[in-house]
Amino acid sequence: MQICYAKAQSLSATTNQAILLMNEEKIIILFLNFLVTKVVHKAEFATSDLLDSKLSFEQGLSVSWSFNVQGQRWRFQIMKQILPLGTMQGDFLDFLRSALR
Repeated sequence: MQICYAKAQSLSATTNQAILLMNEEKIIILFLNFLVTKVVHKAEFATSDLLDSKLSFEQGLSVSWSFNVQGQRWRFQIMKQILPLGTMQGDFLDFLRSALR
């Protein structure tokens, strides 16, 4: 399972801090509250249910990923690299890019 840290930018999001976990079968979104350092909401979807998925690498240091699922529009800003996380961000983006082909 691939994992990354992202900023949620949609009305469907519980908070704007999220951890994305994804493999070939599903995507799990964990919304975080950093004030109390805990997960406040979990959303889970089958990757086959993702519609209109778009990945935009135009923004320099970050990537924008948006998709529709179960009638909701989701959008995330994903930093290409966060030094303490090593290659985790890049590995997730590589996996996502290959999954969208």
